[in-house]
Amino acid sequence: HHTRCGLIGFDADDFRRSIRDETGVEPAWEDASIGDLDADVRAAVARVAADPTLTADLVRGFVYDVETARLREVV
Repeated sequence: HHTRCGLIGFDADDFRRSIRDETGVEPAWEDASIGDLDADVRAAVARVAADPTLTADLVRGFVYDVETARLREVV
């Protein structure tokens, strides 16, 4: 993940509603908004670690800070 991401604080429900109102079609995609960047990284790490098709012994998650160009590990 990275800082200053457009999905941080993005109101996906409002966006879906506006698409449905304009087109009459319910969007098929899932909510991609990020409320808490670190929590979302932890959830992504958990999904990868739980995937039975992957054989990695260690899965780590990081946030890239776009202003400092540094990585910060999320534990």
